[in-house]
Amino acid sequence: NLETLPKRIEGYDISHIQGSNRVASQVVFIDKVPAQQYYRHYKIKNPSIKVGH
Repeated sequence: NLETLPKRIEGYDISHIQGSNRVASQVVFIDKVPAQQYYRHYKIKNPSIKVGH
């Protein structure tokens, strides 16, 4: 239970296709409204990262 609602909320998701083509996405809400200008999409290129870790 929060005393006050957060002004900004960020959400992240990381996905892959059978362990390859890893990508991540970020969404942002400001004052309960989607702020699409802050949405981001990332390609994860580090081969040392193992799926599930």
